[in-house]
Amino acid sequence: MDLTYFGVELFKRNKQRQMNFDYFAVDGSNEKAYKTVKKLFKNKTEYSPLYIYGKSGLGKTHLVTAIAKEMEDDKNFLLINCEDFVNEINNDKDIEKYYNYDFFIIDDIQYIMLKEKAKTELVKLINYFIENNKKMILTSILPPQIIFKDNEDIDLSKGVITEITMPKVRIKREVAKKFEEDEEVVFNNVRLGELINESTTVENFLDKLDEEKFEITFKG
Repeated sequence: MDLTYFGVELFKRNKQRQMNFDYFAVDGSNEKAYKTVKKLFKNKTEYSPLYIYGKSGLGKTHLVTAIAKEMEDDKNFLLINCEDFVNEINNDKDIEKYYNYDFFIIDDIQYIMLKEKAKTELVKLINYFIENNKKMILTSILPPQIIFKDNEDIDLSKGVITEITMPKVRIKREVAKKFEEDEEVVFNNVRLGELINESTTVENFLDKLDEEKFEITFKG
């Protein structure tokens, strides 16, 4: 067996499996986003649309993937990456289906920048969800005033706009403890400190924990 290949595949599976609420450690950097998502679960549509923004790797995709896992059997829910949304519009595919969902998430909407046709369709969709009290979450590395700066036909202030910022070191230690329990592995404290210092975000830290586990498991 090619352990290098096996390690890569194991890493991919673990990465996807870890994108759940258990691994979404909460502190002041992401608490508002987390709590608002939970309120949307309880059908409190006054919190919609929820716009979450922040630098790459801070947990936006992690959070919406966790939602998708909780709602995987709900046919009225959809999570889509904005790049796929843009491609469908550019290929003149029918997007009317999106209006039928009761809970719709578009991840990474920064891809809509400079795509005027797609942006127009997205604005129509957002306004429809607002007018019909449906639930919507948008994520981006950029704040809404940059994404929609030239568009006066949208008012995201009717929902919630929140930024996810850099987490404290304590969060990484909580994630490491959860990882050790789930994966039945124990990291050397010195090495764990090195991984914490080397990682820039929680997502990056999870990547490093997976790599370290592979080293321990398959290379001794």
